[in-house]
Amino acid sequence: MAPTRAQRLNALAGRASELLQAARDAAEAESGYNSEETRTAMAQAFETRFKKPPYVWQLDAAEAFILKLDAVVIAGTGAGKTIPFMLPLLLNGNRWVLILSPLKVLQQDQCKRFKKMGINAVVVNGDTWDASLEKILNSGTVQAVFSSPEMCLKHNGLRKWLKSDAAISTFSGTILDEAHCIPQWSGEFRKLYGQLDALRSLFPLHSPFHAVSATLTPDDVYTVAHTLKIDLSDAYFVNLGNDRPNITPSVVHMNSASDFAALDALLPAPDTIQDASDLPKTIIFTNSIRLTHAIALYLRRRYGLQLEDAFAPFHAHRSLRAKIFVMRHFRLGRIRILIATEAAGMGADIPDIELVIQFGFPKTLSMWIQRAGRAGRSPEIQARAVLLAEVSAFKQRQKRRPRAEDGLNVESEAESDDEGSDDEGEKELEWGKQIDPALREYATSGSCRRDITDTFFNNPTRREPTGPCCDVCTNSAPGPLPDNEPQPASRPRTPEQPHSTPSSAHSTPSKHTNANGKRPMRPRGDGPSTRRSDLLKSAQTVLDRFRRRLVLRDEYHYTSFTAEIILPESTLKSLASNARLKTVADINTHITKPPWAFAEEHGEEALGLLAALDRQDRESRDAKARANREVRKQNTAARNAEKKAVNKEAREAKKVQKAQARQLEKELRQQRLRWQGEDWTPFVDVTNGIPETPAIRRKLITNPNKQLVQCKPLFVLWPIEA
Repeated sequence: MAPTRAQRLNALAGRASELLQAARDAAEAESGYNSEETRTAMAQAFETRFKKPPYVWQLDAAEAFILKLDAVVIAGTGAGKTIPFMLPLLLNGNRWVLILSPLKVLQQDQCKRFKKMGINAVVVNGDTWDASLEKILNSGTVQAVFSSPEMCLKHNGLRKWLKSDAAISTFSGTILDEAHCIPQWSGEFRKLYGQLDALRSLFPLHSPFHAVSATLTPDDVYTVAHTLKIDLSDAYFVNLGNDRPNITPSVVHMNSASDFAALDALLPAPDTIQDASDLPKTIIFTNSIRLTHAIALYLRRRYGLQLEDAFAPFHAHRSLRAKIFVMRHFRLGRIRILIATEAAGMGADIPDIELVIQFGFPKTLSMWIQRAGRAGRSPEIQARAVLLAEVSAFKQRQKRRPRAEDGLNVESEAESDDEGSDDEGEKELEWGKQIDPALREYATSGSCRRDITDTFFNNPTRREPTGPCCDVCTNSAPGPLPDNEPQPASRPRTPEQPHSTPSSAHSTPSKHTNANGKRPMRPRGDGPSTRRSDLLKSAQTVLDRFRRRLVLRDEYHYTSFTAEIILPESTLKSLASNARLKTVADINTHITKPPWAFAEEHGEEALGLLAALDRQDRESRDAKARANREVRKQNTAARNAEKKAVNKEAREAKKVQKAQARQLEKELRQQRLRWQGEDWTPFVDVTNGIPETPAIRRKLITNPNKQLVQCKPLFVLWPIEA
């Protein structure tokens, strides 16, 4: 049987020291390289600045970089993956390295850390690029350049400098920080992460490329190596694992994706808090920007005005200045709870975070471990990492079969049928919420959560936890734990409606499901349920103007809230289109993914504007209908009058025709009376045997200039020859 990728990587890690020693020997033979002197010099320079010696693995990775070996380094968050970047630069101030980092705030943070170590570093991105920065780069004094794949591959100014002789002659190598971004982001999100091999063409042939991360699975390692054109058989590979012994992981169930009350049990009660310092330093990760603001608003309401500055949202749409401000105050402890998206999930080196909460399932298990690793960066802290999991992920749903008439292979979700169905065979079930299979196993397994991650990431043997292992090992996991198959659901019972309507009322199914996933009947209102066409555009315009006026009010004057944050675009469209929303309670009921964080403050005002617009539209439509009715009435009267005149004219013409016909008949009668005494023998061919009937006689009388000729079997009048 062929070895698995995990087994092959274990073999590569086992011979990493041999590969490094071979590179040392080759360098010594070629240029007199001395490994011991180099390592000692790096260690002393680092200890002088950092007041503590580097780890052996950090010296190994730094030496591999100096010896021009490509490398893949896996080490947990907080393990010190950045230090190997620094060590070679402490030896030679005339060389520089390119460090690719995915986030601007992370670039700024790492640049500051390098400068504290006495390393001349700059950040090169769209916010910092200008003529003065270009001048600094051309000066030849820069040792570390922090940038992104997009800048290196697309920015003309930076590419020009990277290809310059001055830059190439002093270039040491490239380091890709947060290398897991290649498998996670190289699809549609940031495509250039999948094209980083193009950087190889900019630099000398044997320039090393190092990829470092805390969360690379065996498959991810091969993806990264393929993308960066790293030959793993000749590369330095080290896997220290990503287990954090001072972090206790756990899973807690919450009712829905907007169940903010689930946070209450994880944070101190408001009546136990004297000041902000009583709150544990916490990061709450969310999967959307809107949720960061919704949760921040919920916590501010829960803890009161005196603690509102202790909570802050953090995401990519905030300005760089705002992100730096928030991160600095969070680092200093003035902000105690940070509600963040992925923007804070990588690289932020804050040592005293006690609690990390993931609100809802992230995309992958790797993403969860990356975020959980923000906690407990200081080994003196016993931290917690809590995954708040929606219960819908543990419920079954029946797959609805594709409709036979259209032949499309489409699956739709429906509740499982009641017992006693006439259908034969087993029903095909699926999970209520589709998530990463590895993440589902992590959340549903009854075994140690550390064991799950060790297997998934191919971690080496871990150290003993410094505190509680996990919620499963301490018997505090949510119960009963579902196993890794859809669970049979009990027969649902339709809940009673608070305001039931008579059965005779004309009703229609609601678009929104109740607690059992059913669509309850609701009475059909008088007006349309949705706004369309011009009315919809007008409603969107009214709400857009409304949110732009809101940010100018005093309550938001000194905040970083934008109009789109106060009233997100998707919420605006939902409000504009749904004409059934009449109260704030309706908004909270029907706009839930995610909820509108500012509904309590501004929902009534927004609905008032929409109601006024609806009244104006209704009045306009009524006036138009009245005008149309009047026009139709006038048109009908005109048509009736015209029809009456035409009929009268027709009757008069008919009278004239009848009079003329009577006169003609009278004249003919008189003519016949005059002709009755005349001799008609010459005009009749008696020898032909044509009987002289009254009808023929009448024709002859009325046509005196024609003779009667027999044409079998017809009789025709023919003119008499002269």
